[in-house]
Amino acid sequence: MILPAVPWQSIEDEFCLPSTQILDTDDADLYLGLNALPVKRVTPDCQHCEAFFRKFHPTMPIMHEPTFEVAKAPKPLLTAVRCIGSLYGSAESRFAASRKFFEDGYYELEEYTREDRSRFQETWVLQAYVLLETYGIYICDDSLLSKAQNIHQTLVSAIRELQMTHDGHASRLGSPASPSPVSALSENDAGTLQKRWLDFIREESRKRSIYSIYLLDSQLSIACNLRPQISALEIKYALPSADDLWSAPTPTAWHRTRTHHFTSFNERDDAFAADEAKPSEGSLHGSTQDLLLLAHNSASSPPEHPTPDDATATPLRLLWYSPFAALVLVTQLHMTARELTHASCLLSRPASAGASAGPGAAHRHRGQRPLSILTEAQHGQISQALRSIAELVPPPPPAPARTATGTRGDAAAAGGRDATAATPTNGGGGSGGGGVAGPFEALWHSVHVALHHTSMTLSHPDALLVTGIVEPNLPAAIATAGHLARPRGRKANRDVYEDRDVFRILRDLEGGLGRLLGGGEEGQERERGENPFVTLLAFKICLVGWRIVRLTMGEAAGKGGRGEGLARYNPSRFVLQSIMAAIGKEDGLDGAGEGGDGGDVLEAEVVYLRWVREALMKRSVWPVGRWEAAIVEEALTGAVEYAAGVRECGGVM
Repeated sequence: MILPAVPWQSIEDEFCLPSTQILDTDDADLYLGLNALPVKRVTPDCQHCEAFFRKFHPTMPIMHEPTFEVAKAPKPLLTAVRCIGSLYGSAESRFAASRKFFEDGYYELEEYTREDRSRFQETWVLQAYVLLETYGIYICDDSLLSKAQNIHQTLVSAIRELQMTHDGHASRLGSPASPSPVSALSENDAGTLQKRWLDFIREESRKRSIYSIYLLDSQLSIACNLRPQISALEIKYALPSADDLWSAPTPTAWHRTRTHHFTSFNERDDAFAADEAKPSEGSLHGSTQDLLLLAHNSASSPPEHPTPDDATATPLRLLWYSPFAALVLVTQLHMTARELTHASCLLSRPASAGASAGPGAAHRHRGQRPLSILTEAQHGQISQALRSIAELVPPPPPAPARTATGTRGDAAAAGGRDATAATPTNGGGGSGGGGVAGPFEALWHSVHVALHHTSMTLSHPDALLVTGIVEPNLPAAIATAGHLARPRGRKANRDVYEDRDVFRILRDLEGGLGRLLGGGEEGQERERGENPFVTLLAFKICLVGWRIVRLTMGEAAGKGGRGEGLARYNPSRFVLQSIMAAIGKEDGLDGAGEGGDGGDVLEAEVVYLRWVREALMKRSVWPVGRWEAAIVEEALTGAVEYAAGVRECGGVM
């Protein structure tokens, strides 16, 4: 006999009985009155720290977030974290609050290190100083920049005095030896694994702090044309470890990630396999030299059948996992190019270079100089090294705009690989846009922008560098860079743009401009969280684009607006249309080549500068974007007047 099922739910509803749904412990205690509902109080400390680790830290990962505890962090370090984290709030007083944190943190650190200078050996002291220095540089305040420069000089002096530029094992960096063997029994021991993980965190924290000091030194040099105070030759650390290894939240996750990096399908000895050690990250100078040597050898005599041992793929293989290491290497190549450019300005580019021999020398006015300063050998070696890095890192996500040729501008820099492929650091590109995504997207964005800018400076050197102008602060450097980028009215005062240089610059312009604006909410979030130094590099890329737009407008309007059948294949018009396509404005030039009057071409400069202003205004967290947008606004006013004047003259430019 089968009894009918008891309708428990209807009985509960009718008599208001307690629900028969299984409750977890907290819900049961709450229901029975054994526990009151906890009130989650978010303190300002937690809010600022959360904003710091969510917005800024992904672009400068020098701290180990999984083990950072607000309650246990040293007060000066917590103050430095809150100093930057408070910038990402929505309150009107965020700048005043962050400045107060800076002053407090600076005073606390000065008092702490003044008592005992050996305290600079404590990693948290370096981290706090690095964060305060970063804030002081990019907050665009003269008094704070002065303190930031004092911090930088103090840090450089301290790490030299205390011999912190190496880890005490510099002799091991010459060979890519594998880590010390640990028995399988020891690896499985929880206590041993915990100790190894904590040792890794301690060593990697120190390493990343030292490399951050080097990066800030290079950034000051690039931004204000200050002479660098620390050389890559001094740093005897291995490159930063893989970022997914660095961000592992537990010893088990760390061990699993590390095993994934270094494991293979064949764990047994294989007499026919390559006899090489496990990959090592390599040292900064050694890895840079390997890249340059590889580029030199590839240019002189490329191997017919390359093998894994040919390249420096062994020490640099882990760049695929480490955007921070890739950023360090790109920065070092940038500084190498700056040193070569600086030396060439002193030795082989005098003021009377207009009479020198070379391509197009007969058509130059006296006093004109070739735009490109580096020799072909120097350019080729560094350019190939940059391409090698681009091939060793995940490709960027596809840009929202497409070039006039129908291909992404990043294809050249990314080695022509499919940007939708899965990468080790993003878990797969997916169908929504591919490329780099996930927790390391912001840092990979910095790497790709730095790659484009560094490659561009090989053909179009920085104006502050070649003129020898040194600025005392960032706003002045931004204003001077904008002034030097203005098109020169007299032809005799202009640099000579060789065709070769223009097309080299165009390749990086298409990729660099495509990285400025992202599509959708994710793109807007990336713009808000962009590192301020990357915003500065983006501004410099846009200034070069401005020069190229003005350079090609006259030729494109003169020949593109006469209805000539071959006008659409005019190089100037092609370059101009490619730049407009990179910013999604190519439709405005379609009518200028088929019997039009060239009016659309005359508006190209105005359209371009408006787009740049919009892109920079979106970078609103740090004041850098606002200062840059003000310079572009001033240039835009002049461009509107220029276009109106040209129209009055009948389109003659």
